[in-house]
Amino acid sequence: MDDETRALTLDGRVHLWLPAAMAQKSFGPVAAELYYLRIRLAAGAYDTPPMLSQVALNGVSVEQAVPVGDVQMINGQEVEAVRVGTGDGTPNQELVLREAPVQELSFRLFHL
Repeated sequence: MDDETRALTLDGRVHLWLPAAMAQKSFGPVAAELYYLRIRLAAGAYDTPPMLSQVALNGVSVEQAVPVGDVQMINGQEVEAVRVGTGDGTPNQELVLREAPVQELSFRLFHL
């Protein structure tokens, strides 16, 4: 288990890895066979009981990337590029990207 909520005292995710495959079961007044996951508080008490807002089975964390540049030919290859400025040849220059943050793996710097 990976708990980002500090024992359900903060908002966040709790990642569970089950020791075996789940099986459908009819439980209580519900006639349909469903999947149930029971989590119990081992000790102590909460000021306010935690509430489950979402369950993602076999879920994957993803990040959406939004294109921001125009397709240009650079060094013989088509790339989506944004001109961030022009340097003057002095060391340690800093340029600010107008669209931030940037996915690190998608970032390449070209010298024209």
